[in-house]
Amino acid sequence: MEIVFGTALNILLSFFNCFPSFQFTYERLVRKGEEILRKIISADKNEQMVAGALLTLSIGFASAALSWLLLWAVWLVNPLLKMVVEIVMFCFLIDIGKNGALGLKIYRFLENQNAPAARVELCKLVDWDVGEMDEEEISRTAIEAIARNMSDGIFAPLLFMLVGGVPLAFFCKAVDMTDSIIGYKNPRYLYFGRFAAFLNNFLSFVPSRIASGCMLLASRLLGYDYHFSVKIFWRDRENDESGNNGQMKAVCAGALGIRLGGAYTGLGVEVNRPSIGDDIKKPDCWDIRKAVILMYSSSAIALFTVALIEFIFR
Repeated sequence: MEIVFGTALNILLSFFNCFPSFQFTYERLVRKGEEILRKIISADKNEQMVAGALLTLSIGFASAALSWLLLWAVWLVNPLLKMVVEIVMFCFLIDIGKNGALGLKIYRFLENQNAPAARVELCKLVDWDVGEMDEEEISRTAIEAIARNMSDGIFAPLLFMLVGGVPLAFFCKAVDMTDSIIGYKNPRYLYFGRFAAFLNNFLSFVPSRIASGCMLLASRLLGYDYHFSVKIFWRDRENDESGNNGQMKAVCAGALGIRLGGAYTGLGVEVNRPSIGDDIKKPDCWDIRKAVILMYSSSAIALFTVALIEFIFR
């Protein structure tokens, strides 16, 4: 039940604009580790890849080991206290509250025709400067972020917590955070961040498929366009740089009847990505709200399944 209570705590804290996360800690660790390693290695691509792999695995295993040691020490004091600590630790691993709260804030600002304020909240959701996006681009980017984060931010922590407890969940979260910092295809990280990107994609393979399945079921229960979401899922799920992220984006695009991906302008630069879905309608603030409801509903299905599994096998 630690998973259910940890998720509930995360959602509760989001009502107070509190989004528990180890993002800042991991960013400092990764940057410091990269700084140390780059003083040792040369520009050789093999050395870069080995160094990146070493950094990724070191942070991942260190996170798992430290979380296990903490829980073991707490268990020696009081087994009940260990359960409380597990709930709090899992609360820091899942992003459901942050995605939902920020998504609804963006929706309200756009509903009140306050695009500048919506862009400020969108920056918090996507962690990059969105420039001067208009309402349609803000809505599309927000929906993409909510759908994309379903795997790494919600379903991966749920699955790995269920399978391997807090240590495995922390290992996978550390890999995900490392990938988000160095897993870019640019001259600096093309080789250094390759292993982090590969490992994170590998770990996200199953959670992303489970997430898309729960989203399909939720779209049926919510009365969204289920048949079209199935069609777009089968047709466009691979139309993404990450095949994992495309799974959730395709379901969301089909359920809402919008197009995700494609061309958009950020920081004054036009970026072209593969399109997912059809332009049946232009995305607007109400679609953000529907995407948040779809996220919460899909997560509820997953949590119910987790609770049932724990009830049967524990």
